[in-house]
Order: sequence, then structure tokens, then C-alpha cells
Amino acid sequence: MEVQPEINIKKDDRDTEILRIIVSGIPTQAVAEGRPSVPLIHWRIEAVLQHCATVNPNHHYESGVAFDTALRPDVVASPFIQMQAFSHQGAKSRSSKFHPDFNVLVRGWTPMQMLEDLKTANEPLHRYRYDGESSGCLYWCKRVLTRLEEIKKIPAGSAQRLDDVVQEARIAHANIYWIPEDRGSFY
Repeated sequence: MEVQPEINIKKDDRDTEILRIIVSGIPTQAVAEGRPSVPLIHWRIEAVLQHCATVNPNHHYESGVAFDTALRPDVVASPFIQMQAFSHQGAKSRSSKFHPDFNVLVRGWTPMQMLEDLKTANEPLHRYRYDGESSGCLYWCKRVLTRLEEIKKIPAGSAQRLDDVVQEARIAHANIYWIPEDRGSFY
């Protein structure tokens, strides 16, 4: 079963170049079984875009396109994860608690090109399945960063840097947030 990505990228964002990539760690209201008082951190990739203001072309502002994973809303017990791509205001999610960023090395790359690359990679990253009790979103984000390193869009070592940030967060916030190590698979 192939789950198609849900795409809701604003027209103004589709062909705007990506400045940098942020991985956002966002606390969710969902509480993991066996951890009644510790919220789960959900991870997603955010492409930061820069626009020129229409009134004053010398003024720039940032927006973002999030690349996210979500459980299929139509099938509660489904192991298939839907990749989502959607525009939002600001560079990153306002609720993000952890957000390492990675500069994009090649200019002129757009959210639509990124989406197409994720879909056409040797291991398509929009076809993801998770059979556990949470989403495996951190593993998906690490695979996306690894892919972006392979095609030289972000610096080598970025995925390892994310691992370092996550490990520091696990130690520093162990009683505040649960950061699972779950892994899904691509099909």
C-alpha cells in the first residue's frame, strides 16, 4: 500500500529558495504508555525560506515549509505513515523546544524540488511505515538529513550533529520529555 504525501505548500513558497534546514522537536500532548507524566517529542524537518516584502523590496521576512510524518487519519491501526509538506509562518514551529539548523549549501533549491527528491530517492522517503506504538519521526528526520548530505545540499556530519543534539536533550530533559529511539522502515 502506498500512501501519497499530503501537500499544502502556498504558491509563494513553492519556488522560493531554501536558506537552511531546521529539525524541530515539538512536545506533543500524546503521552507514551508507561510514561504517564512525560510528553513525547515529535520531530519534523523545516525548510526556511526568505521572501522580499512587496511594499519594501529591501525588507525580507522568513517563512517555512514543514516536512512531517503523521499517522494515517483514516486508518487508526495502520502502520503506514503519511508524509506531509505544508507552509507556515516564521522559520520554525513556535512550539519547537529543540531546533538545530543546517545551512543549505546549494542555492536555488526550492521546497518542491526537495519534495520531489525525497520521493524519487533510491529509498523513497515518502513511503514510510512504523509498527510500534509511536511514529518513529526522529528516525525519519535522520534519514532525510542523511539523504540531503548525500546529495550535498547540507554539510556532511549534519545527521550526526542531530544525534548529538538529541542525546544532549535526552540527558538534560529526561524528566520533562520522552525522546524515543523508534525506527520505522521504508517500502
